[in-house]
Amino acid sequence: MALAKADGNTNPKHIPLLKQDLWVQVRGLPLGYMTSTMRKIIGDALGGYMVTDQSKKMEKLGSYLCIRVTLNFSKLLRWSLLLRLTENPLKMM
Repeated sequence: MALAKADGNTNPKHIPLLKQDLWVQVRGLPLGYMTSTMRKIIGDALGGYMVTDQSKKMEKLGSYLCIRVTLNFSKLLRWSLLLRLTENPLKMM
């Protein structure tokens, strides 16, 4: 479901519902790849990285990453994203 702000003067049919900011959970990454760099790479690949979950103070905490992204609904939405991981996650930093 896409939502947009509307005022009382605009016809709802004329409000574009092309983009939406959403939280995305990324699961299945090895612990060494749960970094801020990887969050940015995945967020950009999904559409547009905005911010990560700031409630967790440590980088490597939990079994998934939470990333806020801007999704463009005029393009097909991704169900999954295949990533090729390097041997050493520290090379990405």
